[in-house]
Amino acid sequence: MALSISLRPDQRKALLRHYRRAARPDWRLRAHLLLLLDDGWAWAAIAAALYTSTGTIARWRARFLSGGLDAVFEPARPRRCSPWVAFVVRWVLELAPTDFGFARSRWSCEAAAVVLAEDHHLRVSAETVRRWLRSAGLVWRRPRPVLRPRDPEREGKLNALIHVPGDAVSFGRLLGAAVDEGK
Repeated sequence: MALSISLRPDQRKALLRHYRRAARPDWRLRAHLLLLLDDGWAWAAIAAALYTSTGTIARWRARFLSGGLDAVFEPARPRRCSPWVAFVVRWVLELAPTDFGFARSRWSCEAAAVVLAEDHHLRVSAETVRRWLRSAGLVWRRPRPVLRPRDPEREGKLNALIHVPGDAVSFGRLLGAAVDEGK
């Protein structure tokens, strides 16, 4: 068949090793489809058997024909760091959410994602923002919005919450000290 490939015995052995032992599933798929091409399988049959597209078959066949097995199994390029990562890290370190109109004193990943979407038309999830911050070495846990049972001042704080002062400023200070401003 004109669209198949011919493997030398050492190449076939290397592909079988990748197919059986490679830790990366994408490498196993590449090895499998190249082995099937060598066996003379039709592209439609390979695509159906491996649940892949003929475009994937064409890509890895061409890569093999142009550069051999080294081109097929070269290490993945490192992910390029998005320029937005530095932008978000700067916000978290230098600016407060109040600078962007949020009624909260601390950043959350969701708040940063909202600013990116509304001010910069970049739609990313809060999880993406969390990964960006983690890649920059910034990791924090969400603060607890409740008083812990082992807090030595727990009774006093609970009593203060029950006996709320009359003016709104004192009440706000009291709530700000005891409850998270977020959700």
